Formats: sequence, C-alpha cells, structure tokens
Amino acid sequence: MSILSIWALYYNQSTLRRLLALTAGFLIALIPYSIFALINGQALLIRFRSVSYLYSNISPLKKAYYFLRNYLSYWSPDFLVFRGDPNLRHSTGYGGIVLWITFLLFIFLLLTLIAKGFPRNDKFLKLLIVGLIFSPIAAALTAEGTPHSLRSILLGYYIFLLSCYGLAIVCRISQGRLRVLVVFSLILLLSYQIICFQYDYFVRYAERSRSYMGSHGLSQSFDASKRLMPRSIYLLDIENPFIYAHAGFYRFIHFPDGRGPSVSVAKLSSIDTSSTCVIYPPQYHNQVLSHFALEGNPGQKLFATNELSNDSIGNPMEFIGLCSSN
Repeated sequence: MSILSIWALYYNQSTLRRLLALTAGFLIALIPYSIFALINGQALLIRFRSVSYLYSNISPLKKAYYFLRNYLSYWSPDFLVFRGDPNLRHSTGYGGIVLWITFLLFIFLLLTLIAKGFPRNDKFLKLLIVGLIFSPIAAALTAEGTPHSLRSILLGYYIFLLSCYGLAIVCRISQGRLRVLVVFSLILLLSYQIICFQYDYFVRYAERSRSYMGSHGLSQSFDASKRLMPRSIYLLDIENPFIYAHAGFYRFIHFPDGRGPSVSVAKLSSIDTSSTCVIYPPQYHNQVLSHFALEGNPGQKLFATNELSNDSIGNPMEFIGLCSSN
C-alpha cells in the first residue's frame, strides 16, 4: 500500500526513474519473504486464522460490523492518550501510545488542515495522512486483544510525524519572544511527561504487569524459592530454553534488591542439590526427583510448587519448582 501511495502522489516524468528504483529495491527485499511463502505458505496464516474473525462462520455484514468497530477503537482517546493497550504485556498502562503533548500538536495540525485545506505542494504530508488512515486496518481484522498496540504500532509513528507539522505551524504563528516561550513550554511539558513515563516504567510497571505475563507456574516457583532462600536457582537445560524467556523478569519481581540467589541454566547432571531450587517443565519431574534422590543429603527436605494453566492458544503449560532444604 505504501508503494502504491508513493506512486499515486509522486508520479511524473521527472520522478519516474527514482520511483522505479524504489520499487525495484522493494521487490528485491521481498525475495526472501516470497521464497518462504512458497515453501511454507500455510505457516504465514496459522496465527492470523486463530485471531481473526474473517474465517468465522458469520455473515459478511457481521464481519463488516466487527471491522468498523475495531477500526474505530484505535482512534479512541483512551487508547491513544490515556491508557493504551489494556494488556500490560504490550503497553505499560501509563498513558496511551503517544504522549498527550504529541497528541495535542497532532490535533492542532488536523484542525488547521480542516480550516485552511491541504497545502497543494506538500506531497509528504499527504503520504503521512494516507499512512495514518491505513495503519490500523490490519489490526482491525483481528478479533482478539483489540485495540492491540503492537499490531497497530505504525499508528503511533504516524501521529508523531504529523505532530511535527503541528509544531512547525505553532512556531510560524508565534513570533519573537512568544515563539521562544511557546517552544520552551512545550519542551518542558514533554520532558516532564517523559520523566514520569520512565519513572513509572522502571519503578512501578514490573509489579503492576506481573499478572499479565502468563508465568504458568514460573512466578510461583520463584516465590517458593524466595521463602526458602536457596544459594542457587537452576533452570533445567532442555531442548527449548526459550520457555524461560521471562525468568529474569520474575527474578527481579521477587528479588528486587538484587540480593537473591544466582539464576542460571544448567544440565541436570551438573546441579548441586544442596540448598538449591530447580525449575523445569513437568515432563522432566521424574528425572529431577531421581537426581535429588541420588545426590541429596540425609535429612534433606523437598518442596514442590506447580500451577497448571493455558497459554493464549489453549495449550497446557506448567512449570514445577523443586527446592531442597537441609
């Protein structure tokens, strides 16, 4: 869509060569994607089929209604400025996808364009407006998690770029000392918002978003180890270590002062069972128990914590934390 928009706005005899070069570069960049699509065509649509209403057994009119409702949800002030994505895995919950100073400058630009019309020769501004309108469309085709900040991430970028036009108009309207005062005030307010956001992100967000991270027993295992205070926490080295992706996050939640046990990935044979916690998926439970039975000390007590839940596509996931205490 971007390429078509650029051709529609910029095409003339003097720009033809540059447009052709841009299009050629775009097509070359698509070669790896095209090869993957030819080999793994179905893989490209698996996730989309699971979250979109387009494949549901509902009428076209109902699908059109869902699309319009979802599309409009991306333009709500609650999403843009006040709260953002309600899922705190995608957003911090402090403000929306843009800062309110940015949003006000964007609104000021829109009001100016409505009052005075589009500048005839500013094709880049028109390109940004087209991109702005189209940016939430793909996200609006999904039924799950709407409004979704990651699927509509370009929307925030377009609003930011257009707000720069709004700032330029403000600077042209004001003159001399008034211009300096206006620009200084905007910088001061923007800096204040940035500082507040950074403070919230680094101090409050971790605890606030804890329940949104889908720990599937990982957080509970760290919580158990916090009560027992082992010397070390081991994440069992398995074929798919990416399942421990949030381990560092939960260590920070439960040991925010940094004085907790060391956390590392290790093979079962190298794990010292004295005052230790091991976190692992349930299918390895018997192996871990056997290792503790062979390597453990007399009088050693074992504590297990586990929680069974489902991930976003309904597959059971579980972590078990097995801790030893002498």
